Amino acid sequence: MRRIFPVLVLLIIATLLSLVARRRIWTEAGLEGVCKERTQAYFLAKRGMPADWKPIMRGAVSGGGMSIYGTWRVGEKYYVAMCSARFAEPVASIGYEIADSAGAKIETSSTGK
Repeated sequence: MRRIFPVLVLLIIATLLSLVARRRIWTEAGLEGVCKERTQAYFLAKRGMPADWKPIMRGAVSGGGMSIYGTWRVGEKYYVAMCSARFAEPVASIGYEIADSAGAKIETSSTGK
């Protein structure tokens, strides 16, 4: 019994990780969550503590896609984040673009594409 328990735990963890790796974007709300998560991680790593996430625009893109725009405040500066994806695209492949308030692009991340 003691040998079976660790094996079962590892199998459960492996199954859950495979499900997360296959997670896909089906809605604009799902894309917004991924966009917020990825851009927040960028700011925490490079620029400081982000605050006040505000989605400012959602839109359907021709060809079965969608896009999300939102803003972050970091200190006294504001930044605009944009993420876009096709319906049913894997979460792991969603990238983002971040621009400062003047519109100058400061970061582009394209993961898995």
